Amino acid sequence: MAKAKASVPIPPMGQEDKPPVNSAWCLTDPEATAFLNLSRKTLYFWRRAKKGPPYVRYGERAIRYLRSDLEAWQMSHRVVPENAPPLKHGALRRVG
Repeated sequence: MAKAKASVPIPPMGQEDKPPVNSAWCLTDPEATAFLNLSRKTLYFWRRAKKGPPYVRYGERAIRYLRSDLEAWQMSHRVVPENAPPLKHGALRRVG
């Protein structure tokens, strides 16, 4: 019996460079809350209020977050105090 090859979906024209939606780039609601260190209720209320990070909705219930969207949204909310010296890339500031 011959094994069937797994088919790979072909992206629409002009979208070859965009990540596929169903991949490691795509996080479920619990994965997104862990990534952002927020509660599921917070993300739920933000979605209802039409704020928070962008998301993808499949039908009525399935919600997914693109990792790149979460990272961009997180960086857009970064606050740097005026008197703080700039951090070197990858360095953590020690408190105390």
